[in-house]
Amino acid sequence: MNRRLGARLARLEEVAPKSTDPPMCVYHRDVCQMGAQPLPELYVLVVEAKRRVGQVVPPLDEHRAMTAAERVRDAREFAALLAETRERVAAEEAALKAGAPWT
Repeated sequence: MNRRLGARLARLEEVAPKSTDPPMCVYHRDVCQMGAQPLPELYVLVVEAKRRVGQVVPPLDEHRAMTAAERVRDAREFAALLAETRERVAAEEAALKAGAPWT
């Protein structure tokens, strides 16, 4: 197996759901544990505030388990957002170390 294919398989294995993973809710990810525990008060307050200003928000009283394909897509999106955030933080840290004023 060549290195490129091996790297691609490794990335797929990272995001592929495993049989030991707990079910993940489409609307709340792992916050609600599929309705087994109440949603945190802060989460509910944020959702209600977004609803009041007209944003589309997930229903608080509905739960649906993600399919395997949805979990893979969710994991990829999460990884991309995490990488983007890490890059932005690294750039800001470098600017601060270089003497740029803190905004």
